[in-house]
Amino acid sequence: MHSNYNRIRRIDNLIIKTFESQERFDSEIKYNDVFKNLGFRVPEIISSNTKELEVVTKFICGASKTTLSSKDIDRCLKELAKIYTIWSSRIEGNEIKKKYLSSLKQNISLYADSKGLVVNQIVLDDEIDRVSKYFRPSLFKDAKPANWIFNKDGVWMIDFDYVRPSYYLADVMQLLNYQNLNLHSEYIYVKRFHELIKLSPPKVSVAALVGVNSKIMSMRYNKNLNTSYRDSFDVSIKNTLEEMGIV
Repeated sequence: MHSNYNRIRRIDNLIIKTFESQERFDSEIKYNDVFKNLGFRVPEIISSNTKELEVVTKFICGASKTTLSSKDIDRCLKELAKIYTIWSSRIEGNEIKKKYLSSLKQNISLYADSKGLVVNQIVLDDEIDRVSKYFRPSLFKDAKPANWIFNKDGVWMIDFDYVRPSYYLADVMQLLNYQNLNLHSEYIYVKRFHELIKLSPPKVSVAALVGVNSKIMSMRYNKNLNTSYRDSFDVSIKNTLEEMGIV
């Protein structure tokens, strides 16, 4: 669960989650209900305490893991495809697009500066233009593997305290980033996802750049990202940017 900003306890068959901000508490309550009403499997909220910013849910029996099997990745992709199908037409994309592209450029520039790398702005701008051409909005759910639970009933989504409109590929790459796959193997899943949503997949470089951005964000904001993933993300980001000619 998303313990970067929250305190989580289990007592018997209950999960007690205390949030560090009103915004995250409100998001958890709102989107747990939204996704439940849309037919997704989500935790059952037993009670909530606005004063203490506390939410109590039933414990979900099942497996929560970082490295997923191909079958489990496919199951997650199907859920993300449902999210895209529901939300892509409900979200006004122009402002979301501007915000995402601006953040993408800034994140790569800040990362390069922190590593003493020189950015080729012409190449970066060309790659960002490619991302722009394939931009479609969806609802970002923070789809890292820890936010899924697998059991005999199916796939459950947990952790709704950081939900927002964003680029539709962001969740897909967030999921794949933790699987220690090379870009070719990642792109096989990207194409599979696009088969589910009935769209032509973007160029490989688009998925690669979105994946880089997700890794940078994870390194910056995921306080619980272990050293192994942090180091592998760091190497992957640098290698990908070099291969693309961005640095």
